[in-house]
Amino acid sequence: NIKHVSGLEAITTERDGGARIGALVTLDRIVEASHIRQNYPALAQTVADAASPQIRNMATIGGNLCQRPRCWYFRNGMGLLPKTPDGKSMVVEGDNRYHAIIGNEGPAYFVSPSTIAPLLIAYGARLRIVGPHGERELALEEFFRIPGSDAEREHDLKPNELVTEILLPFAKSVRAANYEVRQKASFDWPLATAAVVLRMNGSAVESASIVMGAVAPVPWVSQEAAQAIANKTIDEQTASAAGAAAVSKARSLSHNNYK
Repeated sequence: NIKHVSGLEAITTERDGGARIGALVTLDRIVEASHIRQNYPALAQTVADAASPQIRNMATIGGNLCQRPRCWYFRNGMGLLPKTPDGKSMVVEGDNRYHAIIGNEGPAYFVSPSTIAPLLIAYGARLRIVGPHGERELALEEFFRIPGSDAEREHDLKPNELVTEILLPFAKSVRAANYEVRQKASFDWPLATAAVVLRMNGSAVESASIVMGAVAPVPWVSQEAAQAIANKTIDEQTASAAGAAAVSKARSLSHNNYK
């Protein structure tokens, strides 16, 4: 139980305008933090949409990033990479309506569960991690892993390591948004998400970071979608081109082609 570890419950404004968010900061506090609302409004909205009010009041940002997959095979004790007695994937052979369409070459077919991670990655967030061998930092994008065997996990936490902070660079001159598709308007796990952070040069996109959620075992950074809108004005045509590029390498399973 780490909830009484001191120093992990602060939201700190950096001199350059960036932010540090302790791993034990609750989702509700992120939504209410003035620095986050003013400088990262898309993050405040995404966190507000991540859970019901009761859960936001208790859930932490560190817990959201480190939560285990929602795959129903895994949650019912069949393992992260469930197999039938003859060695076939239970996901491929069974009900896979909510599973991955990208990065699903196997044996992992679950989808990364955090709805906040894609936007944090698009913002360029980093993690600070502490363990028996000291402290280290890594890009949040690199924290998530696709396991290749039952001995591997879906993140880069080593034994006895602890996420202590999320580090956000100053979001200067960017436009950001997070989009979710759900089965119902009230709180529900999304079927697919897309986080977009654009750096503009006038009306044209100077650079873009586009990260998809609920479609792969990790938050999926789409270089193809970013390239589709680079140096272009955003309109319906370029947005459609980015969407098509984002799923150009998708490989649906038997029940999730709708994604």
